[in-house]
Amino acid sequence: LFNESEKKFRNTVMQAPVAIAVFRGPGFIVETANLLYLQVVGKTENELIGKPLLQVLPEVREAVESLLAAVLTTGKASSKLEYLVPICRFGKIDNAYFNAVFEPLKEADGTVTGIIVVATEVTSLVNAKYKLAESEKHFKHMVMQSPVAMAIFRGREFIIEIANVEMK
Repeated sequence: LFNESEKKFRNTVMQAPVAIAVFRGPGFIVETANLLYLQVVGKTENELIGKPLLQVLPEVREAVESLLAAVLTTGKASSKLEYLVPICRFGKIDNAYFNAVFEPLKEADGTVTGIIVVATEVTSLVNAKYKLAESEKHFKHMVMQSPVAMAIFRGREFIIEIANVEMK
């Protein structure tokens, strides 16, 4: 009964719509990685499971090593929004952004022996946000440089947000 329940749970984790991985010990040995995690890092189970994370994915060392070590040694969870992690995919380094939780994995006696990572890649959202900010900056620059009087008003009270020199 317990073995069947364990299989069902493992199957559920493997199909979860978020990237999930379990790392054990100070070497961050990859114990488990679901399908989405494998896709995110561009590796197969054979390339990743049972191996030190930082050996298989050396490009992530600077971004995650101290964070993982802190969770492992302090036993305190950490969460990050729009966390930048460079990942080598398809032979080149991509700047990927994640919303992630790093949770200590505790044994029955309370000893922390590993880390559970649950992450959602938000790279496309972060890139869209930066493009929008850049577009807004460009538009405001155009307003300020226009030879015609221009202003941007906000809200029902028509509060002046920006006005060029010609408007004054």
